[in-house]
Amino acid sequence: MQRVLSVIAIIETPTPPGWINQLILKLEARDSVQLSIVVQEPANRSVDSRTDARRQSVAGHTRQETPGNGSGANCSASHGLGSWLERLASQVLYQRVDKPRFSPDPWSIEALARPASTRVLSTESSDAALASCDVVLKLTGKELPDSLWPPESVPVWDAHLETLDARTEDALLQREPLNWVHLWSHTRENGSGTIHTRRIASHALPRQTFSLTDLQHATWFSLPSLIDSRINWLAHACDPVSTEYTESLPQAEGMIDPEVRNAHDRAEQLQRHDYLPEQISAVHKLGRTLTLWWYQSIERARHRFWYEQWQLAFRNDGPDALFHAADATVTPDNLEHNNRLDALANGKVGDFITIDSPEMTWWADPHLYRHGEDLYVFFEEMPIEGKNAHLSAARLTDDGRIEDLVKVLDEGQHLSCPFVFNDGDEIYMIPETTSLRSVQLYKAQNFPQQWVKVKDLLTDVNLASSTVYLDGERWWMFTNGMSHRSVDGRDELHLYHAETPTGPWQAHPMNPVVTGVDRARMAGSIIRDGSRLYRPSQFGALRHGYGINLHRIDRLDLQGYSETTVGRLLPDVGTRWQGCHSTSYLDGMTVVDRVVWRRR
Repeated sequence: MQRVLSVIAIIETPTPPGWINQLILKLEARDSVQLSIVVQEPANRSVDSRTDARRQSVAGHTRQETPGNGSGANCSASHGLGSWLERLASQVLYQRVDKPRFSPDPWSIEALARPASTRVLSTESSDAALASCDVVLKLTGKELPDSLWPPESVPVWDAHLETLDARTEDALLQREPLNWVHLWSHTRENGSGTIHTRRIASHALPRQTFSLTDLQHATWFSLPSLIDSRINWLAHACDPVSTEYTESLPQAEGMIDPEVRNAHDRAEQLQRHDYLPEQISAVHKLGRTLTLWWYQSIERARHRFWYEQWQLAFRNDGPDALFHAADATVTPDNLEHNNRLDALANGKVGDFITIDSPEMTWWADPHLYRHGEDLYVFFEEMPIEGKNAHLSAARLTDDGRIEDLVKVLDEGQHLSCPFVFNDGDEIYMIPETTSLRSVQLYKAQNFPQQWVKVKDLLTDVNLASSTVYLDGERWWMFTNGMSHRSVDGRDELHLYHAETPTGPWQAHPMNPVVTGVDRARMAGSIIRDGSRLYRPSQFGALRHGYGINLHRIDRLDLQGYSETTVGRLLPDVGTRWQGCHSTSYLDGMTVVDRVVWRRR
């Protein structure tokens, strides 16, 4: 049930950065939000110097240095040399490394977005509003004065903006597998002044870039969608903490990679103000920049002499791998040892057997479909030197052989992620057509090679990896968007529902229902196992297409969505496999795509 939340956003100046205006416009568009704005600083305050300093930090890694910190370098003794080395790094070396792809600047100064229904309050007139609001958004990089703290029952949401740039820089220079943005909720006890803090959101962003500019742009531009989505969840009576953590993060230590566990531990330290981004000397920083440049040079050389090839691989556990819901000894808690999803929940990429494919060609995004007695695999096919992929299909034998390979759809645009399903006697397919900004539905005229377009299910959208599922009452579409184009990754899961596969399709009120490149993007179709539903998703750490998560869907209805991570398929350490990002399961047969380097 939706309710209207009274939200107060506290900003520093009447000319805020562009990302704050984006957040204001997002919240204003919500029927469930009544927004007010408090400007903390006087209108004549100059912000140009602060913005210039931030941009210089992006270009040259400037940061206040603490004597004695840093590895093997004395900051005070080598101040002159360190300053010169830092200038050298920013002017020469880092200009070779930082090649940004995206131009939007989240810190560009703009006039305050003032929609008609949004109130702008002064600090003197904000007492009554603070006392009666539901949430306060702290969109400043400094502490709130006592006059702007709300009463005890009202939370203050804060993203630790004062350390966000430096934490993002650390993620790049220390080559973290993911870049994390966290959101905290603070409440203060009246009288004692004690502040209680809890983390209510953690959003993973891709770190597959050598550009600090792009990485910081993505970090700041992800904030509007992150904050807006959690406000929307709260308005629909879904507490952000229970929705994201209790229902989605496994409790067993072994279920989360050490890198991800470390990121969460550091977030807990940051929550207690025990952790700050590392203070390092100019010499040490130059060393890290040189290391980054070295990795970038290796990557460029590798692409010159080698190419990435996506291949299909299979594992056939046979129909005997099925379990029945009536078997009381089999529960979701021991899923990885007892049911037919063992290949995804408890496997390694090397456990699968390669399906022979031509050289200099990608085969990716597999989808299994049974037609009569034959099992077909649909997939994306693209020459390595080509620009656009087409969709192909073939019969797949029990021992993993491809027979009767045919091209099934080629529209002159990039096509991928073929999802094939039936509604009665009609066989449909939803390919990924993001270049056309639509989700399209095709119908088989002569299975499997001839298809005709039926209609656009959704238009003017940037959605990918769309799959549908019939729960007996209605159809559900699982599809993926981006919090912002500069994020360069599908970090949001959106749900739509309809009475028939041809629509009309309605957006779920909780969209996006899952966020973060560590688990949002679909990695295949929904899998039913007994009475349980499972959703495979892409684990976007280290590189695009690194691993596949398996989530148990705990709630799927018109009011909410939640899931629990129960397993993860990752590449074996020390093997040639670099990762995997899509899977399909049917009747004991599991097919994945996996990537390997090959010499040109």
